[in-house]
Amino acid sequence: MQFLPKFCAINLFFIWGLVFPAAALASEPDLVSKTSCFSNDRQTYDGFIAFSTVDVLTRMGKGDGFFAKLLFERKIKNRFSEERYQEVKQTYDCFNIRYLVDEVEVEGYYLARKDGNGDVKKPLLIFNRGGNGNFGSLSLFGFLETQSRFADAGYIVLASQYRQQDEFGGKDLNDVIKLVELGRRLPEVDPARVAMFGVSRGGHMTYMAARQQLNLKTIIVWAGMSDLTKTHEERPEMEAVYQYRIPNYQTNTQAELEKRSVMFWYQDLPDNMPVLLLHGDKDDRVNVAQSRRLADRLAQAGRPHELVIYRDGDHGLKPHREAAFNKILAWLKIYL
Repeated sequence: MQFLPKFCAINLFFIWGLVFPAAALASEPDLVSKTSCFSNDRQTYDGFIAFSTVDVLTRMGKGDGFFAKLLFERKIKNRFSEERYQEVKQTYDCFNIRYLVDEVEVEGYYLARKDGNGDVKKPLLIFNRGGNGNFGSLSLFGFLETQSRFADAGYIVLASQYRQQDEFGGKDLNDVIKLVELGRRLPEVDPARVAMFGVSRGGHMTYMAARQQLNLKTIIVWAGMSDLTKTHEERPEMEAVYQYRIPNYQTNTQAELEKRSVMFWYQDLPDNMPVLLLHGDKDDRVNVAQSRRLADRLAQAGRPHELVIYRDGDHGLKPHREAAFNKILAWLKIYL
């Protein structure tokens, strides 16, 4: 088995589910299936904790030994009490879905707050995860923990796990674009109010999607790559990821990296789309200089944007995560 560097997976602490009203799902031919986030063993708190422990460890590539399970079970219980579990079940709609893209089934997730007001259409937030392949894919626990704040603020959240044959910004970009299309067709969504939020690797997915003129109101990028060639220089171990994930990489290296790097085509982003960049100055996976350089280019081009740099912040923006999430919520309140 080939070992791949654990790149661009901010452990927003892992996977989670998608949720649509049953009627909306039934009317969508590209939606293959839906499963409640609280089905099967997850119907009880103990079952949810047991599932989440294995789920998180697997997606982190940590294995499932006895001591690892014990440690992570305690961590999850400390951050997700039984009271919180019951509250989440009662408060949110959440389903794991499978949807069809290029005749390939892709897993995804939806989260929305139950507010009893089905006549009011809500804005849509598309979340693009980090990582590559299964590493860094969204865990149920992590998605709930991080994305419920956006559901609480009145947004419907959709996220893609990307297809199994991950191309790091190749055909898997279609998985994100299709999710935007599906989301816009949901009866509870206001199709004119759609934003996108990408973390780490999800950052360059967000830039690439915005380039496709999807009429996004705004994009937010957290510790994202703007130049994959610079990432390669700064982290030579990324060569293994590029070779394994990117088609035609060995024969067309520069062109394939530039295709995935907004620094080479930032002028193609929509003129009036506000861009929020968040980065920690101690990020050891994606150098903060990448966001600084992109902000400079956007300023020169007269594009609306804001760059927030968190002092001593790492790739996951610790110890400023709550401040970063609050900044995103404030930004969305203005621009979405």
